[in-house]
Amino acid sequence: RWENCVRIDPPELGESFGIMERFIRDCIPDDAGIKERLRKAVSGRKPFRNFKYVIDGSEYRQKWFDFRQGQLERLVADYLNSLDIDASAK
Repeated sequence: RWENCVRIDPPELGESFGIMERFIRDCIPDDAGIKERLRKAVSGRKPFRNFKYVIDGSEYRQKWFDFRQGQLERLVADYLNSLDIDASAK
């Protein structure tokens, strides 16, 4: 039934940007050369495109997809909880 549905919009640009920054900070080792390339990618013009370009050609690509999925699931769960809806209910 449609009256029981909840519309969840995609994250705003600021939140999506924060997800990329957290990934760089928390998931890429400091000694990995790609860390600086990713930092530069998100600090210039067109950060989303540049991040994608760098990450797609790296060994961290799948780690990025897994991290982003987990972050999006957390956002959805937090939103549902704010509506007093149990996110773990099926």
